[in-house]
Amino acid sequence: MNKNLACFVGAAFIGVALRFVVNLEPVWWLAWFVPGLLLALTLRADNWVARGCVALAAAIGVTANLTFFLKVMPLVPVIIVMALQVLLWMLVIGSARRIVLAFQSAWTMLALP
Repeated sequence: MNKNLACFVGAAFIGVALRFVVNLEPVWWLAWFVPGLLLALTLRADNWVARGCVALAAAIGVTANLTFFLKVMPLVPVIIVMALQVLLWMLVIGSARRIVLAFQSAWTMLALP
C-alpha cells in the first residue's frame, strides 16, 4: 500500500477513536493514547500529507459534538466552531511534530502533552 494512502487510512481510524476523546463525556484513557497515535502517524508522513492526515482525523473526531452544537447554535456558527477545532488540532499536532523532527531526541515526545 502507498505510504500516503496508509497515512489517510490510519487517520480515518484515529479520527473515529478521536470522537471518544473530544466528546462531551470523553473516555479518559483514550485521551492519553489517541493524540500520541496521531503524532506517531504524522511523523512517518511527508509534511503536507501529515497536515492532511491531522485535518482528516480531527474533522472526523469533532463530529462527535455535531448534534449538541446544532441544538445550541445555528448552522453557520457550528461550521465555524468545528473548523476552528480542526485548525487547533492541526496547530497542536503540527507544532509537536515540528519539535520532534527538529531535535531528534526521545525527550521531544513530551512536546505533545
